[in-house]
Amino acid sequence: MPATIARMTSCRSVLTANLAPDMLHDRTANALNAGCVAIVEDTPLHRRLFEHGKNALLFRYDDDSLAECLDLVCHRPRRAWEIAEAGFALRDRSPIRFGGFIKAFDLAR
Repeated sequence: MPATIARMTSCRSVLTANLAPDMLHDRTANALNAGCVAIVEDTPLHRRLFEHGKNALLFRYDDDSLAECLDLVCHRPRRAWEIAEAGFALRDRSPIRFGGFIKAFDLAR
């Protein structure tokens, strides 16, 4: 975990392709806590927690949305930073509450 967290702080985004679309993956929470843009599958759960283009990027498998998400984080860093900053602000918001991940992040340092 310390190596993963250290790497995430140098990333611009973290893509989570998850086989359990009805749960929030730890990788997504770690990405938000590291200040990265979370790129997650467009699922009912993620639509309740995130707003595409505001605090995360949502993709689907049947169109070009994933390519568009990656294009944004690779070629529009200022916009990516705004999204990452808004995602980071979610860490204390219920029902997400990433406090445990922040404590783990502090311990990893």
